Amino acid sequence: MRLAPGVSDHVPQNRSSLRVSFVLARSVGLLVLILPLVATISWPQLMQRNDYLASFYVAGRLVAEGRAPDLYPDPSAASFSTAPFNAFAHELLPGLASDDTAAYLYSPLVAWLFAPFSLLGPSASMAAWQLTTIGALAACVVLLASVTGRSFRESFWQSLLYLPVFQTLLIGHLGITFGLLPLCAGYFFLRRQKPLWGGLAWSLLLLKPQFLPTVLLVVGALTLRGRLRCLLGFSSGLVLLAALTAFLLPGVGSRWIASLRLGDTIFTDPQYRYPTYLVTCLAGSSLPLLPIQMRDVVKFVAYGLAALIGLHALWRSWHLMKVKGPDPTSSLPLIFLLGIGVLPLVVPHFLSYDLSVLAVAGIVMAGSNWSGAERLRLKRIDLLYLLSVDAYLVLFMFVSIRLAQPVLLVGILILLYVWLLRFAEHTARRPQFVPDPGPASGNA
Repeated sequence: MRLAPGVSDHVPQNRSSLRVSFVLARSVGLLVLILPLVATISWPQLMQRNDYLASFYVAGRLVAEGRAPDLYPDPSAASFSTAPFNAFAHELLPGLASDDTAAYLYSPLVAWLFAPFSLLGPSASMAAWQLTTIGALAACVVLLASVTGRSFRESFWQSLLYLPVFQTLLIGHLGITFGLLPLCAGYFFLRRQKPLWGGLAWSLLLLKPQFLPTVLLVVGALTLRGRLRCLLGFSSGLVLLAALTAFLLPGVGSRWIASLRLGDTIFTDPQYRYPTYLVTCLAGSSLPLLPIQMRDVVKFVAYGLAALIGLHALWRSWHLMKVKGPDPTSSLPLIFLLGIGVLPLVVPHFLSYDLSVLAVAGIVMAGSNWSGAERLRLKRIDLLYLLSVDAYLVLFMFVSIRLAQPVLLVGILILLYVWLLRFAEHTARRPQFVPDPGPASGNA
């Protein structure tokens, strides 16, 4: 966006320090891109225990072999350990420890999309997926750079400074390709005044539902303001995805929904030995601190609190859109940032690699139509996000998992979200900006 005439958003900076910062970002970024590929090629047996091979690769192979119903346990099953998926994973991956339990919790459509990758050997498949993820990250940056006024080169290398991006690449998770890319595409379309297409893009987050609250915040605020085209696109996309799932994998969707009741047990039942330091959300980080017999009761209290926080975020977003006037896109960057900041507070299974979404927030914070003072405040918030999540990942990945206490990180994330709320309240009172020039069609 461009500021209205006479309004400056320029913040003087030392060119040499900028050059040093860029060289540092590029050096770290190259390591982030290269090291996961090196690990995949150099330690194939060890990498068989990561999320991609133990979950998505196995799921894709089951679909490719016509065994899609085996993606999920029988509806009457009490554990994932006795499910056909776990048995097939140990048969397919000899490097998987005998006491590890492999499980698949995502949509059956995701498994169908991984079927072509499963036709390769484990290491080749993992490398191919890592390269696909890098391409998806580049596409995210292209979309965001075009609506924030930032350069692709600067945004891409700086996005790699967020170590959750590195973790996503290392374990081969789907968060960037099936999560960040639809999230950025929907944001791009809304900034280009194409809410129907934005809603359709956001419906793809059914494949990575941890980022859905961000979308629901924006779609909900638009709907409350009487702008229904984004809701129409989002709802239509969900219907299309459901129909596509029923057509490609008949009967499997119901087994997926039935298996969701067991999904929560992975994070609370000691038999699965799930690494608690990976859980970086308000509800999930507090439960391991309690005795096992208390967790089910406290869990529902925590989920209720998360719902209240989400409703408050929706109310604040509606208020921001109302204050900003008739053009809903003028408040979109603020609401989008709030939607990202609130994720660790409202999503019950928000894990450390899901914090890669902060790389998206960082690009929006550094661009858009902020004034000089606002840009400086956002830069500080972004820097604290970056330092806190990177320090936490370095701690549990390279120092000690015992020292890594997710409840402390979540406390910092809560504080930063409160700061974002205050920033939004302050920004809502300043004069309107002139929107970006360029092609636009439709009404939000």
